[in-house]
Amino acid sequence: MCPTICAIPPRKSAASYMVDEWDANKWAWDGVLKVISKGAECIIRLEGKKTGELFARAFLRHGEAHPVEPAIDSSRRHFVLRIEENIGEHLYFAMSLVSVSDLSEIEFP
Repeated sequence: MCPTICAIPPRKSAASYMVDEWDANKWAWDGVLKVISKGAECIIRLEGKKTGELFARAFLRHGEAHPVEPAIDSSRRHFVLRIEENIGEHLYFAMSLVSVSDLSEIEFP
């Protein structure tokens, strides 16, 4: 999967994220998304296309909120990803899938 990423403003309410709240055409980064799972650990990694350098990562952990949330006003192309900088420190980025074929690979519980 090759998503594009942009920083987003804080939520305006407790409601889900909406694409209309951010500039979906102002992307700061694009690269490769990899999901790595081993045992009980699952990591979502955003890596540079050419270098493979780590841009950001998100963790899927039992008992914690899912790090990927679909935007409620999109056609399953736009998501919010909770990035973990350090333990307990989070940033939120909008993630858009460029290729429609990437959509078939995503499932939410």
